[in-house]
Amino acid sequence: MPAPDGAIEGCHDADITPDTIIPAWYGERLDLDYAIYTCFANARTPQERQEQREQAEDPELFRPRVWVVEMADWIRGIQERTAA
Repeated sequence: MPAPDGAIEGCHDADITPDTIIPAWYGERLDLDYAIYTCFANARTPQERQEQREQAEDPELFRPRVWVVEMADWIRGIQERTAA
């Protein structure tokens, strides 16, 4: 690898602090089912909101529906679908 040209601060404008490398999780195993579900749900949300907006009587007053799913309910749903 070639040597950097100067200090690291001159290579980018990121705000790097001593807390930058502290992870936001506690070391638990990755729940792959939940991670994939979340990725698909996040990708689907803008499209669903646009469809709801287009179907609304007054798109200017449109407020998207929000679903809050508790983790235990989500896990139970996965278990029920995989058991069937």
